[in-house]
Amino acid sequence: MFVPTMKIIIDEDKCIGCMSCTSVSPEVYEMNEKRKAVVRKEVNIDENEDEAEKGAEICPTNAIKIEK
Repeated sequence: MFVPTMKIIIDEDKCIGCMSCTSVSPEVYEMNEKRKAVVRKEVNIDENEDEAEKGAEICPTNAIKIEK
């Protein structure tokens, strides 16, 4: 079983639904029905590490954290 070496944590309370993360990293992030950012279920986070970090860096409220 594959276990990712990094983890993406999104604080839903901080997310303002601006879609910055989805516009720079659409292969990693998407918006849910509450208009909050979530990680795409089918994404391999380790293979998209650079994209995940871009989305976290552009977030204006720092709602996305990456743990390695």
